[in-house]
Amino acid sequence: LRAFDNMGNSVTDVKFNPTGNNLLAYAVSYDWSKGPDQQELNKGHQVYVHMVKDEDIRPRPKTTTRR
Repeated sequence: LRAFDNMGNSVTDVKFNPTGNNLLAYAVSYDWSKGPDQQELNKGHQVYVHMVKDEDIRPRPKTTTRR
């Protein structure tokens, strides 16, 4: 899976569409790992849907370089 841009908050859930039409939904929100005092209320919660291309999820070829 390829890396996506930083969303400025934690990605708290990710799901691929089970019908196979290459949609990826993900939620961005505070994950509470640092307690309630660290929550930034102005950031809120967002849900995004991304159209996944084959090259986004296809395994990369292994490199055969030696060290």
